[in-house]
Amino acid sequence: RRIKQARMFAARTKQRYKFGVKIPRDANEAKKFDNDNGNKLWDESITTELDQVVKEYETFRSLGKYKGKSHIPKGHQLIRVNMIFDVKHDLRHKCRLVAGGHLTTPSGDTSYSSVASLRSIRLVTFIAELNKLELEAADVGNAYLEAKTNEKVCFIAGPSFAKYGLEGHLLIIDKALYGLRNSGACYHAKWAQSMRDFDFFPSRGDPDVWMRDKGDHYEYVVTYVDDLLYAGKDAEQFWNEVKSRGYKLKGVGPPTYHLGATFERTKEPESMMTWGAVRYIQKILEQYERIFGEPVKNSRKIHAALVPGDHPELDTSALCSEEEKSKYMSLVGCLQWAFTLGRIDIGTAVMTMSRFRVNPRVGHLERVKRIFSYLKHYKNTSIKFNTEIPDYSYFDEQWTKPDWGEFYGNGEGIYDDPGLPEPKGMPIVMTTYVDANLLHDYVTGRSCTGIIHLFNKTVMDWFSKLQNNVETATYGSEFTGLRTAVDQIHDLRYTAKSMGVPIVGSTYLFGDNLSSIISSTKSDGKIAKRWNILSFHRVREAVAHGIVKPFHINGKDNPADVLSKHTSSNVWYELM
Repeated sequence: RRIKQARMFAARTKQRYKFGVKIPRDANEAKKFDNDNGNKLWDESITTELDQVVKEYETFRSLGKYKGKSHIPKGHQLIRVNMIFDVKHDLRHKCRLVAGGHLTTPSGDTSYSSVASLRSIRLVTFIAELNKLELEAADVGNAYLEAKTNEKVCFIAGPSFAKYGLEGHLLIIDKALYGLRNSGACYHAKWAQSMRDFDFFPSRGDPDVWMRDKGDHYEYVVTYVDDLLYAGKDAEQFWNEVKSRGYKLKGVGPPTYHLGATFERTKEPESMMTWGAVRYIQKILEQYERIFGEPVKNSRKIHAALVPGDHPELDTSALCSEEEKSKYMSLVGCLQWAFTLGRIDIGTAVMTMSRFRVNPRVGHLERVKRIFSYLKHYKNTSIKFNTEIPDYSYFDEQWTKPDWGEFYGNGEGIYDDPGLPEPKGMPIVMTTYVDANLLHDYVTGRSCTGIIHLFNKTVMDWFSKLQNNVETATYGSEFTGLRTAVDQIHDLRYTAKSMGVPIVGSTYLFGDNLSSIISSTKSDGKIAKRWNILSFHRVREAVAHGIVKPFHINGKDNPADVLSKHTSSNVWYELM
């Protein structure tokens, strides 16, 4: 217990930096930093925040000078408020007045507030490119303060409120101030009602993707708390609608940096929107330098995130110290987000190294440093939103649908959902590549599954993970991978349909294990191992119902290898 308390105290008192700027822990330290730096950047950020909270949004209601506990209204809880500070990516100094929601007693109201997935953001961006829609982003300023709070809380105003004549006053919090338990849910409910008033409806595949029927197309709005992404043919009209409800918008325009992802339209060899982690990679390289006090090693000899054939689980070096363990966890967290933002080439390495976060060894830390060196050498990788439909006529000519009679049925009615919107816009063809690496982990014996999903020629989703069961043969691990791929295909097809995207035919499913592909399509195929039977029938049912068409390809042509094995740059570049 004392060790935990010591760690928490160290975390609170440790000096924090962001983008090379010292971050104050409170208002007094902010003033000190301003004096040391000879400017008023932090003071100006405090003034801006309080002006907005007190004057512009009328967040509080004064009950006069505090006269003791008897002054607190019945049913209300007395809490504290404090200021937290941050620096934005453009070096803007930011202050936020935050309530001590942890001091309140949980009520029966839900505090859950959902956000859109990054996959939904990619899908809406793809739809915009596919149907030639405008794509713009915006940020709702002080979003939570747009909503009323359903909590009964109050606090005693401190010296910072003196300029407003409120110092020492008992203030009732009327708005959903940041830090309160239910503020996120309150704002989410208000925004949802606003969208319904604008005639938008939530997608069944992701309730934070809102849609509006415009006749020949749909308009889309993706919400991630206060970050908005619009796709449609009249962005200006939509932003005006939002402003008419009193919302204050910032940064309206084509997206360039959204939720850590870099949006950029290439001009050569062709005009195409790209999504990547370019700016985020630069930031985590700078963070590495602040953590270790030295820049990331720049070695042109490193052409793979981890050495092909490496097995970190066999490392026997000394265990990391508590400080090294903290650094390891921080670095792995950065790499996981980079993978989520599209750095598919580090997926297998990050998945492998993430397993050791609880108790890493020095050798594991050195491998994570190597991944950062690799990213420094290859930091400009992005995903292109290529809407061209792939030509699979060669595979269509080879395809013969298996005749299983009534064994699996034809799937009629199983996938029908009357609540799905009418398909509109240009059609898409879905493609999935799957691979499994037997005995990826020498200690547990587990195999690794790698999957890549494409909409037309755009990478839409990816997956790299150890399998839950130990397989003793390649056939079993490959079938487990196929079953995982089929489950994800069902999910992706439903999500796309829920956004009104027309899907052409079955999903083309490519794997490099001939035995598993034949078993998926051969009518009289059988399986002897009981633990593989469910995967066997799950895949074959999807084939019978026309959800997937499995085909065999050469292992050297399978891009899913990038997510199941440690591969060098010359291999994954050709595959991708």
